[in-house]
Amino acid sequence: MGCGGSKKTEGNEPAKQEEAPPKKEESLNRPKNTEEAIYEAFQKVDTNNSGYLTKEEIKQALKELGEDDITDEQLDQCMDKVDKNEDDKISYKEFYNAWIAACKEISKREKLMTAFKNMDKDGSGRLSKDEVTAALKEIGAYEDNEQVEQMIKDADADGDGKVNYAEFVDIIEKESQQ
Repeated sequence: MGCGGSKKTEGNEPAKQEEAPPKKEESLNRPKNTEEAIYEAFQKVDTNNSGYLTKEEIKQALKELGEDDITDEQLDQCMDKVDKNEDDKISYKEFYNAWIAACKEISKREKLMTAFKNMDKDGSGRLSKDEVTAALKEIGAYEDNEQVEQMIKDADADGDGKVNYAEFVDIIEKESQQ
């Protein structure tokens, strides 16, 4: 039998050609935030198949993810944020909403990190006056040196004359709340 030939069955009928497996590229490009993926994650944590997540199930799932140093107080705070109807268990709807909110926060943080890295031309992890000036000029928001100095002063919590990533995030979040 050569390449590409079909197998013959005992009755000399051609065997069915085997379907090619799905391309890996297709499955790799599938978004992780699909309803199906979120539901699968919920089911994995819901070990007793009750349709709800208990504090114990969440704690066990976190341990399996390597987060075994979470305190009961931290877990209670997490439950309080997610458990909107205060029944001491997490429904799928509550889990879904928390998942989507977390993904949005991660996306926002990734965008901030990208912006910071793009501004940090020398890769020092701190934005100098020159780097802030260049960034403002690039977006057409540069007014003068006094503006840049005031921005750095407002953001520079540790007083080193430069803006680190944490200070950058703080000032962006303050600005977005106004």
